[in-house]
Parts: sequence; C-alpha cells; structure tokens
Amino acid sequence: MGFVDLVRAHRATADDAIARSVTMGIERSIRGGVVGVGDIAGAPRGTPSLVPFRTLDNSPLFGTSFLEFFAIGKGEASGMAAIARAIVEAAPCSSGVRVRLGLQPHATNTVSPRAYEHAITLSRAHDLPLSTHLAETLEEREFIAHASGPQRELLERLGAWDDSILGSLGHGRTPIEHLMPILERAPFLAAHVNDSTDADLVWLARTQTTVAYCPRAHEYFGARDRLGPHRYTEMIRMGVPVVLATDSAINLDPDGAGRLTPLDDARLLYRREETDADLLLEMITTLPARAIGLDPTRAELREGGEPYGLALVAVEPDARGTPRSPASRVLESMATPELLCLATR
Repeated sequence: MGFVDLVRAHRATADDAIARSVTMGIERSIRGGVVGVGDIAGAPRGTPSLVPFRTLDNSPLFGTSFLEFFAIGKGEASGMAAIARAIVEAAPCSSGVRVRLGLQPHATNTVSPRAYEHAITLSRAHDLPLSTHLAETLEEREFIAHASGPQRELLERLGAWDDSILGSLGHGRTPIEHLMPILERAPFLAAHVNDSTDADLVWLARTQTTVAYCPRAHEYFGARDRLGPHRYTEMIRMGVPVVLATDSAINLDPDGAGRLTPLDDARLLYRREETDADLLLEMITTLPARAIGLDPTRAELREGGEPYGLALVAVEPDARGTPRSPASRVLESMATPELLCLATR
C-alpha cells in the first residue's frame, strides 16, 4: 500500500505533464527495442484521461491504450458515467491503424462487479479490448475474501466506501473466483495474477483470459516470499496464455532504467529459472501481440512477412562445439536492443 500512496502522490495529473510522462515511456520503450505496447492509461485523480492514448497515437509505436477507470461504492455511478463519456469523446480517432483504444477496469478492489459488466457492454459496443489488474497482492485477497484490510481502509480514506460493497465481498472467495462471472463472459488481459490457488488455475483455463506476468515487479515487491513463485509455467501447461510485461519504471533495476523492455523480464526468468528460451521469446512477441489486438504474424520473422519492426541484439559467438539456439543467445546477451526500423502502417 505504500507503493500505491507513492504513485498517487507523485504521478502526473496535469495534461501536459501526463503527455511528457507518456512520451518518456515511449522513448524508453523504443530504446528497449519495443515496437508495440499495451499501455495502461492511468486515471489521474480517479478520472479517465485520453492524453496517454493521444500521445501514444502520435508516436511511431503500435498497440493499445487501455483507458483506466475506477467505479466502486460511492464512486460507482460516476465512474461508469465517466468512462462512457471518455469513449464517446475518443470515438473519432479510437480505431486508428497504429494504436487503438482499450478498456481497463482497474482492479477487483476498485471496480464493482456491476462496473465490470458495464465495461463488457462498452467493449462489445465499441470493439474495445479489455484488461484489468487481478490477484496481485495479499491485501487484495484479504479485501475480497473478508472485506477488510488496507484496501478497505484506502477506500474509506478516499471517501469511496459504501456498505453496498459488502454485497459482493466478504464471502471467502479468492480474487479470481470473485471475478469468474466476468472472465467467463469476455476475454481479458489480466495483469500480474501473482496469487492463484489450484482451483483458480482450473477456473482461469475455462476462460479466454491472458495473464500478463511482470517478473521484475514480482521480485521488487517480494511476491515470491509472500505468495510463492509465480505459477506461469503451470498456467501455460493448462492452456492459459501468459505474456511478459513491465509494471512500472519505479520498480526497475537502476541499471536498466533508461529502457522499458520485456526482454529484460525474459532475461531474468532465463537466468533465474532456466525457462525455455523459445517459450520466453514467444512470450514477448507473438503472444502479447495477440493479447493487445495486434496481428501476431507481424511479430515474427518469416518469408514474405511484414513485421511491425526489427530490433538488433548483439550476441556472443557460440563456443566451439556447443551451438545454442538464436533465442538462447539473445537471452544470454545483456546488450540493449537496437531498434533498426518501425513499419509505417
């Protein structure tokens, strides 16, 4: 919760400052060899902002800007109305060739089931992909299962708590079980999913959910000690697509703070857990392309293809007699990717 307060206290809120922040993220992504992004466009002061979408749309990158909103308790009705207005305002340019608009009902502790249903309705009406934060922390588990803890205290502190919230909370459910009626109705890109039971994995496999695992954020917050190792390999075996993502510039190693790239997250898993290199490469190319609404065939190299872009990674030569796959050589290298070109359409 200290991290939440840090972000709330220091994140940009004025339009020009938000644009500068997003521009910095774009520049760091390009320096990291990234050609397409799924960006969560934060809601400053709890209000959806189209500035991140418009800034990203004016950049050379491809992708989706997920418009974030909050809607729970006393703020449920106003939050639902605000996101609907923002979509109407964005409509003239929300189906662009390079960047499209998406919807991000923030998380189970800040969005009511009714507001999630509202998001699905808007998604279907305007062809908008959906994302949310899910099963991220122990505090979220406590809030959903018992309607108590720091996340309830935050809502009370913000004046958003209303006892009507208790209708859907406090029944001993996990965050994933709580959200299952929503996940069964529409495909979601679910950020984190650090906290999952065996039953949760079975339920997830019944849906069209894609998990966005953030290895460096997972390590930064000590989630491995608090919640156990992330279960991404089990999810994959059960048919749940998993992609790699970067949570925040705040929780990156200072040595890599000048770039934003999931290649660094893949390298962490390759070093720490010896995860298969070809699988990791897929988790930062074709799978995330599909998850954010891009064409996955343009995230691979093949004869006659039209990739979104090309990045060069300097690798060490193979030792004599020990050939390694191209993916292994890329992950073993610590070189910063050099973006050679981006497609124009």
